[in-house]
Amino acid sequence: MTRQSSVGILGSERFGKATMIRLLKINVGPADAFLRVFGGLVIFAFLFAGLSIDWAWVGAILLLTGAMRRCPVYLIAGINTQRH
Repeated sequence: MTRQSSVGILGSERFGKATMIRLLKINVGPADAFLRVFGGLVIFAFLFAGLSIDWAWVGAILLLTGAMRRCPVYLIAGINTQRH
């Protein structure tokens, strides 16, 4: 007899509903989000001026986390800049 394990969205059964809800909560405040988006756009602007293409990843991450207002590093560290 083979035993099948249930696989969740993140590929493991240890991630339950509570973890998924924590991943979806906004943990980046408006000022932090503005600075992230602005910084990401500045980095992309400097790419056209000759900045190394490796910086595109930094700019993309800043833009993505600022636009979505969710930061996985903040989640791991327990940081929340969103006002309650």
